[in-house]
Parts: sequence; structure tokens; C-alpha cells
Amino acid sequence: MSFLGDIFNIVTGLSGIFDKIDALEQDGAQLVSQIKGEVEAIKRFKHDPKWKTRVINVPKAYDKTKEFVVSVVDELHDALASLISNIKAIKGSGAPISDPRAGGGGGVGTVLGDITKVALFVQECDNAIKALSGFVDALRKIREELETFDDLFLGQTNKRKRVADAKPFLRLGKLHQLS
Repeated sequence: MSFLGDIFNIVTGLSGIFDKIDALEQDGAQLVSQIKGEVEAIKRFKHDPKWKTRVINVPKAYDKTKEFVVSVVDELHDALASLISNIKAIKGSGAPISDPRAGGGGGVGTVLGDITKVALFVQECDNAIKALSGFVDALRKIREELETFDDLFLGQTNKRKRVADAKPFLRLGKLHQLS
């Protein structure tokens, strides 16, 4: 029964590798699609900050812009650190297949060990691809900020109503209270 169990383990391990390769392929295709989409968005870049309808509060604009820059830099740093750690893990995994000339037997244990090494190698490659998506997110945030300058302006959350019968024209909202 041990022989059949070993065969089952080998088949299961190989199946897991093929699943990880499929995930790697899908993640790679998704990354390429995201990069293409972001490049197209940059090509169609439209600067529309709506200058006439917005108010700038310089201290808040400074704080928000500083927070935005720090968050983008942190995101880029995290993505790069993750990518580097994945590359180190790939490099540290050594040769994916055992060298039969090295001696030390062979058999099912060696085959299962090799299957595990290949599976880990493919998984780390997939993780490296996923780490690159952080760069795409940072590019998107930068593009969106340059298009709208949202961090530069005060938020437009003050819902206002127009008082129909008021002379002169009045607005109701947090800043304009009807007395």
C-alpha cells in the first residue's frame, strides 16, 4: 500500500504544480492587462481639476499632498521589498531538480522533494508577479491625482440647498445657516 500512496503523492504534487502554473499564468496575464490599461489611461490623460468650483485651504492641501506622497512612496517601497524578497526566495530555493550524479539515493523521496521544490519555485514566481501589481497601483494613484488634484482642494461634501423665496439668493449648508 505504501507504493500506491507514494504514486498518489507524486500525482497530487504534480497536479499542485500545474495548478500553481495556471495561477502564475493568470496573474501574469492580469498584470500585463493592468499595465496596458494604465499606459492607455496615461495616453488619454485629461487634466480637469475643476478650478472654478473648488476651494483651496493651503494648510490642508499641504497636509493631504504630503500624506499622498508618503503613501505612494510607501506603496512603491512595499512592492519593491516584496519583489526583492520573492526573488531572493527563488534564488535561495536552489536547483529545482536534484542532481542524480550527486548520489544519495533517489527514489520516491527524491522525486517528492523535487516536486516540492518546483512547486515552491513556481509559487515564488507568482508572488513576484503579484508584487509588481503594487507598482501599477502606485502609477494609477499618481495619474488620478494629477488629473484631478483632489488632495489640493477641500472636500466637496457640504450639501447645499437653494432657498427659493430668499432675496438675495441664499444657500443652506454647514457654512450657510438660515437665521
